[in-house]
Amino acid sequence: MNSTSIIIRRPVRLSLLAVLALSTLAGCARKDEPLTRHEQVLSNLTPELRTLYQRNVDVANMFAHTDNTNKRAMYWDIYRALYRDRPSRLHPIPRPY
Repeated sequence: MNSTSIIIRRPVRLSLLAVLALSTLAGCARKDEPLTRHEQVLSNLTPELRTLYQRNVDVANMFAHTDNTNKRAMYWDIYRALYRDRPSRLHPIPRPY
């Protein structure tokens, strides 16, 4: 590399960095005026839906039902792990289990 290419590269780098810095400061212009009714509708066609077919209330009910079911299943798993779900089979008297 010769010294002239290094001398030329430095101003090019500095100018590119300056353009990059100025472009980040400029950013995108935002309108100060409120959206019209038509623009509001176009920005969110289904405001009452949270998923493809569920409202916020439906999603909250689904989460509550899932949490409740998981909690009850967890207790059942703990009972089975501790052998508390049925009497012992080692007893000589016949059991219905």
